[in-house]
Amino acid sequence: MNGVAFFGVRLAYVSSAQELRKRFLEFLNGDATHVVVTPNPEILVRARNDARFAQYLNAADFALPDGFGTVLLARIFKSTIRRWPGIDAALLLLEEAQVRNLRVLLLGGFDGIAARAAQNFTERFPGLHVSAIGDGVFFSNDGVVVDGDEAAILAAIRALDPHVVLVGLGAPKQEAWIVRYRDAFPSVRVMMAVGGAFDVWGGRVRRAPRFFRMLGVEWIWRLMGEPRRFSRIFRATILFPWYVLRERTPPVKAGVEKG
Repeated sequence: MNGVAFFGVRLAYVSSAQELRKRFLEFLNGDATHVVVTPNPEILVRARNDARFAQYLNAADFALPDGFGTVLLARIFKSTIRRWPGIDAALLLLEEAQVRNLRVLLLGGFDGIAARAAQNFTERFPGLHVSAIGDGVFFSNDGVVVDGDEAAILAAIRALDPHVVLVGLGAPKQEAWIVRYRDAFPSVRVMMAVGGAFDVWGGRVRRAPRFFRMLGVEWIWRLMGEPRRFSRIFRATILFPWYVLRERTPPVKAGVEKG
């Protein structure tokens, strides 16, 4: 599959929702565990400065570009990618899982937010079996549990026997955990890093209105609602294009998928 690479991190070009559904269907019908990540400009800046994190991202089978900045910078350098917000891509994955009555696990979150998201999904996708685990558990940047019983968490996941695991630990913890345990659960067909999506799915945070999303300025809405995100938004909206343009490191056209 064609795509581009920023700072050595490969991003896939998926032209349509139909194509994305097809890839997810292939993953769900396969025999191996497939990893999906959705790097945005903030994540790419971090990967530029953290070789290990870049390796985590490149270990994925499928890296969907999130964030308007990735699309814009690719366009400036005459490359083509399409933005796929992780929160939207994950919903397409769940729709395919629903048709097959599969089991889904949400890993991460605090204050019961993942459990609320799981309940909302159960109501939204009849036939889908959704569970949540790991509420309030802290993980290191290497994906290791630092204040809980890691063995118990792993055993609980195996007991739930999920087909899809959505990991909402935030970067780089979620990517590190996925790489560490991608082969630990025989039933799992897709592991996907979803960042803060649990907050939206669980009703704690309201997603930006469609108008903001269509213009590619969802970050303005986030900044208004959560001023503490300023440093993250600064990295995404200022540092990312600055690094790309200053270092003259255009997104390199590349084959991007291993699966």
